[in-house]
Amino acid sequence: MAVSYVGVASGNPGSATATSFATSFPVGWADGDIGLLVGHVSGGSLTMSTPAGWTLLPGVTWPYADGSASRMYAWYRILQSGDTAPTITNSGSVTGGWELLVVRGADSIAQAAAANATGTTVTLPTLTGVTAGAALLVDAHSRVGSGTIPTNINLDGSYTEVVDTSTSRATTNANVRAAAGYVLVGSTGSYGGETVTSDVSSSMIGLLVEVAPTATTTPVSGAVGTAWSLSAPVTGGAGTTWSVASPLSSAVASAWSVASTASGSTATGWSVASTVSGAVATGWSVDAAAGGGVSTSWDVAAQVSGSTVTGWATATSTGGSVSTAWSALAAAAGSASTGWATSATVGGSAGTSWSVRSTAAGSTATVWDVAAPTSGAITTGWAVTAPVGGTLDAVWSTAATAEGTISTGWSVAGVALPPPARGEVRIPAGSTVSTPQRSEVTLL
Repeated sequence: MAVSYVGVASGNPGSATATSFATSFPVGWADGDIGLLVGHVSGGSLTMSTPAGWTLLPGVTWPYADGSASRMYAWYRILQSGDTAPTITNSGSVTGGWELLVVRGADSIAQAAAANATGTTVTLPTLTGVTAGAALLVDAHSRVGSGTIPTNINLDGSYTEVVDTSTSRATTNANVRAAAGYVLVGSTGSYGGETVTSDVSSSMIGLLVEVAPTATTTPVSGAVGTAWSLSAPVTGGAGTTWSVASPLSSAVASAWSVASTASGSTATGWSVASTVSGAVATGWSVDAAAGGGVSTSWDVAAQVSGSTVTGWATATSTGGSVSTAWSALAAAAGSASTGWATSATVGGSAGTSWSVRSTAAGSTATVWDVAAPTSGAITTGWAVTAPVGGTLDAVWSTAATAEGTISTGWSVAGVALPPPARGEVRIPAGSTVSTPQRSEVTLL
């Protein structure tokens, strides 16, 4: 947003001198506004202290002087609700004054510069790289050691002059006149170099300050490189490169779709709705829950990186064919394009319980445990299809009935439940079961 002008307040001790200046805020100031406080001093050795909570402007050595007795100070502050107007404390009783300008929609003081001259004119410094939407604040003073008091200070017509005031001591004493104004910047570029004039030859100082606008970003809608359909953490520039970390579901081997919590570089928060498409083979780096086809199909809640062509690294719960993908609760790594084969060795007592500890033909990150019911001939080998509860001659928790006999083989038909962390097969007392030497695992 562009900077806007709020108002100005000013003051001086008139015909007297003062050891401090109690300032005031202009009407209408609010929390978050930026205040610029400028102090003027007539005196070669007298100084002004920095008010509590205020900061000297960057880019200028303070006090800034013309000669030894004409001096200026400038401070700024991001105003907060509950602030009280600052008091400027002087090192002695001085001739001088102050102005306090307030602007809104400002992010910071971007830059400042000052210039001085003896005579009736001073040329303002030039500021380069001024941002569109910024405000330029100008402050100037004209100091005479004695004689005629300046009756006006004229700013260049580019600026709106908002204050022009003077002390009123006897002409045998020093007096100071000060003026301030502003201009709102429409386009980025270099500004300054204008002339400030006084109707009396004097020691003059001119100050120019850029107050930068608050940075903004715009929520994006429409195409983002391709066509996105997501509410997800998004970074990057619209139409260029986006980085997305979000839950995924859809065909891993073909395209992606995303649905997640939205965030982005905006002052509030936003989301983008679209359809995500892109070739997995070109490489993805995603924190995702994926579902879809990798050779057959996956049911994955995992961190996935790489591509289906070059390989996957997953810590995941997968579903699919053992010959092409994993069917297990496991930590798996390897190439999804080549497939997996599992050789399992049964461990444990067949009469009590058993577990399958298997490794894969290919790369596996760990050795893992699988516990599940069986179908097929127990004496020749097992294929694991579902979690088991109950006994072989009873009803199973898979909503299935064991068929066959232990001596000839048996099978289970029914609904497969999600695999437990560990399961047991309990054999009726008096039965004998030879230990299988190989298993294939297919968990649904």
